[in-house]
Formats: sequence, C-alpha cells, structure tokens
Amino acid sequence: MSRLILVEDDRHLRYGLEFNLRKEGYAVRSFDSAEKGLAAWQEEPCDIFLLDIMLPGHSGMQMLEEIRSKDQSCAVVMLTARSDESDAVLALDLGADDYVRKPFGVSELMARLKRLLRRKQPESVATGRLGPWDVDLEHYRLRRGDNEVSLTSIEAAILGVLLAHPGIVVPREELLAQVWGEGMSNLTRTLDNHVARLRRKVEDTPSRPELILTVHGIGYRAAP
Repeated sequence: MSRLILVEDDRHLRYGLEFNLRKEGYAVRSFDSAEKGLAAWQEEPCDIFLLDIMLPGHSGMQMLEEIRSKDQSCAVVMLTARSDESDAVLALDLGADDYVRKPFGVSELMARLKRLLRRKQPESVATGRLGPWDVDLEHYRLRRGDNEVSLTSIEAAILGVLLAHPGIVVPREELLAQVWGEGMSNLTRTLDNHVARLRRKVEDTPSRPELILTVHGIGYRAAP
C-alpha cells in the first residue's frame, strides 16, 4: 500500500481527496498546514506528497524545498488554483514531479499519481556517462570531478530513457509513455520544463545545450 501525505487547507477539498485516495488504496495522512505535514513526514516517510501551493504559514513551495533538501526519491505533486505558468515552472524548478491545476478531475489526478509511482521503467539505464558527467541514477546523482548534482526522480527517469538510446532521438510521446505512462500526451509542457531544469544542472551553457539536444517537432536525444 502506497503511503501518501496530503497537505491542503481547504477543508472540503481535503476531505474529498482523502476519501477518494483511500478508495484507491492509498494509506493517507492529511493535514491543513505545511508544518503539520513536515512533522508527520519526519516521523514516518511516505511514497508521495500531494501539496497545495497556497497554504497558511509555510507555503507549499517552502515545504517542497524542505522535502527536496532531504529526499530526492519521493514523488511530489503540487496543487495550484492559479493559472500563472510561472507557479508551475517554479514548482518544477524546486523539484516537484508534477503539478495539477484546480479545478481538476479526480480520475485525472489518480492517473497521474499511479503513473508517478510506476516511474521506474525497464527500458532505461542506471549508470553511464553524459559528456563529462558520471551518471548514477540509482542514487539520483551526477558527478563531474568534485562536483555532485542531485536529480529528482522524474529527472532521473527522463535521463535514464535518453541514455538507453545514446545519440538516438526519443520522441516526446515515447518519453511521456516511459516516464509517466501511456495516455499522458497532455503533459508535454511538463516534460519540456523538466528537460529545461535538467539542462540547467548539466549544461555549461543551458541556452546552447550540447548534452541533451532538442530535435524540433520530434523529441530529445542525449549526446553519444
């Protein structure tokens, strides 16, 4: 049974989500503030977080930063009522795996959670090289001399698929299917944002990438 921590200050939405998550088989702990959610997480880890961005006290973004400072492997999905794209980009930059805009359909949310929990795909690699970087995806990290960079689980999954096909273009649809699961073509913008974040970690000049290349209209490829 997957363990989930839900942090949402809207009482009606929180109760509704908790009810539906329990029906789907999740072991849910729900809270109305980041402080309570973090305290529960420190007592007992979880497999996935579902966090509202706008919270009293510490925001969902601050909670996300705290989580990622200690754990790169757990899945984190942010909930936002704002349509501003910058919120979503910031959440991904801070290490979120996905974001869902309110109002949303329960079935869509459940599908995204299930795919995140199945994010480790067989057609990927665990170790290898990306240009000057030593890749250790099992531990979500890259090394280049004395420099070490941490990866989120989604970044590691994307990189693993690309490195399994060095020098070969991987279509966006295939990357989405490998990382998030079939039928998730609506996450193209999310994929692009994760790739942009990954480039900021590995490229000397992210605006002129040499290691993770875009093939316009098709997808991405890792430099051989």
